[in-house]
Amino acid sequence: MLLTAALAAALAGPACRRGPDALVVSYDDTVSLSLPYPAGWTTEQDVKDGQWYRYFLPPAGASQGLSVMLFVGPLSGRALGDYATTYLEGGTKESEREVRQAGLAGREYRYADADGRTAHALLLLEAGDRLYGLHARGPRPELEGFLPTLARMQAGLRVERPEDWPLRREAGHGFALRVPESWPEARRFAGDDRLLVVHTSPLMARDTNGQPVHASFSLTVEKLPAAVANADAFYNDVRMKLGDSYSVVSHAPWQDGFVDVMKSETQLSGVRVKRYYRVRDGRGYVLSYEAREDVFHRYARWFDRIAGTLELGPEAAR
Repeated sequence: MLLTAALAAALAGPACRRGPDALVVSYDDTVSLSLPYPAGWTTEQDVKDGQWYRYFLPPAGASQGLSVMLFVGPLSGRALGDYATTYLEGGTKESEREVRQAGLAGREYRYADADGRTAHALLLLEAGDRLYGLHARGPRPELEGFLPTLARMQAGLRVERPEDWPLRREAGHGFALRVPESWPEARRFAGDDRLLVVHTSPLMARDTNGQPVHASFSLTVEKLPAAVANADAFYNDVRMKLGDSYSVVSHAPWQDGFVDVMKSETQLSGVRVKRYYRVRDGRGYVLSYEAREDVFHRYARWFDRIAGTLELGPEAAR
C-alpha cells in the first residue's frame, strides 16, 4: 500500500506551470537527446542522408509559418562556421555569437531571408565530429515574439549521456544509481530494512483540460528472508503480493534478474508499468517505471537507460 500511494502521488506530479508557454519534454533514444517544447505542438521525426531530424510545429491555425527543427548528424570534418554557410547562403546575417549549451560549445546565428520577411535563429553545437542543431524560422514578428520560448528550449536541450548524470549512492542499502536532473526525487520513505525512493518525470503532456501528465519511477530496496533470497524466489514473492491488479504483458531475463512489462486498466484510465528485479547480498531491488497507457512509450527507453546504471554491492555504494 505504501508503494502504491507513493506512486500515485508522484504521478500527480508537482505543481506545473500553466498557460500557453508550458513546455513538455521530448526524448529521442536514437540520438540520446531531450528537448522541451511548447505543449500542444506536434512533432515528426525523419532521417535524410545520414542526418536525423525532429520537427516541431504549432497547432493548425495558430501560426503563419513558425517552425522549429532539431537535427543531429556528422560534421564530416567541417568547422561550425562552414556548416552554417549552408543555412546562411542567400540570406542576410544579422548576428553571430559563441555559446555554450548542454555542456557543448557552439555558435548561434540570427539571419533573414533576402526579402527580410522570414527570420531565422540557428543554434549549432559540436561534440567531436557530431553536430547538434536547433533551427527556428518564421515571419519576423512571430519569430521575435517566440524568442523567449526558444531560449527556454535551447537552455533545456540535453545530450542524455548516462555517464554525465548525477550519481546517487545509498551506502546503507548497497547500491548506486545515475538519474538525470530532469527526473527529480519526489518522495522518500526509509527504515532499517526498507527504502522507497520515487522520482517524477519531466512534463510529458497536458490533457485537454490543461492537467499535467507525468510518469514516475521508483526504486524499492528491502532485506529478504532466507526463503526468498534469490532472484527467482524474490520475483515470485513480489508478483504474488501484487495480486491481480497488474497483468504481465512480457517477462524476460535482465542482467542477473528479470524485467516485466505490465498493465493495469480501470474505468477511468490505463496504466503501463516496466519493472526490473534484482537480488544482491540478501536484499531485493525493484526499479519500476509507471505511466499512463497513452504516454508510456515516450519515455520507456529513457528509463531503460536509467535502470542500466544501477550498480549493486559494497563497491557500488562507496
